[in-house]
Amino acid sequence: MVALLAVPGCGEQSCSECEADLPQLCLRGYRSGIGMDGFFAEYAVIDVRGAVHVPDGVSPSQAAVATDAVTTAYHAVHRRAKITSTDVVFLFGLGGLGLNALQVVRAIGARVLVSDVKQESLDAAVKLGVPVEDCVPVGKGVREWVEENGWGGKISVTADFVGTEQTFGDAQNIGELSCLSQKWSC
Repeated sequence: MVALLAVPGCGEQSCSECEADLPQLCLRGYRSGIGMDGFFAEYAVIDVRGAVHVPDGVSPSQAAVATDAVTTAYHAVHRRAKITSTDVVFLFGLGGLGLNALQVVRAIGARVLVSDVKQESLDAAVKLGVPVEDCVPVGKGVREWVEENGWGGKISVTADFVGTEQTFGDAQNIGELSCLSQKWSC
């Protein structure tokens, strides 16, 4: 059984995206299932570089998530944000991508604070090991919670897996608190 990386890139050494290990940004490579019909079909043609062997014990649904939502969250946390075990991360949004990102951040060993609009999402974060006191209560303002709990200036990374005006503004407010408390030039 194989899973599919939908955007494996072209793999050419002359491609700046593939050379930088960013195949998802490559515009020359084959994009399986993106902008074409047929990927709910029983069979499909793919670029062999996008085929990933699925180990024994991994279900088809787990493999499908791993090559999409887990990979996306991993790239955001590890490659883009470059989160390390010494970081304190504020993570907005505990949907599919956010919960995967949470698990990646926890595997790295960083402290993670979380915010979501649904209590069941916060409960899922607690089940994944986030202490209750590191969850912003539903309905509580993020900036207010950060200030009340002494996190101002201690949060080194914000990760927004929601992408709304509200979460973007809250992330900026967290950054401003860091600048004010640490006297950074922001």
